[in-house]
Amino acid sequence: MQVDELTLDLARGAVDELSKYSHLGIGGRDATLLASMRRRQVDRIMTHDEALMRVPEIKAVDPVRRGR
Repeated sequence: MQVDELTLDLARGAVDELSKYSHLGIGGRDATLLASMRRRQVDRIMTHDEALMRVPEIKAVDPVRRGR
């Protein structure tokens, strides 16, 4: 596992993600996660977060639900 550094660039990216996806229920923490994913070129996440599952550009898998 790699921990991404919270830099000014990442914070700016999070603001961009927040403005793009707040209508889907994305908040500040999720937006920071999305910005980090984009910076690292990651497009898949395992999560139980419904808002992240609504973001069309990522593939979100819920480990609790089957068939998603």
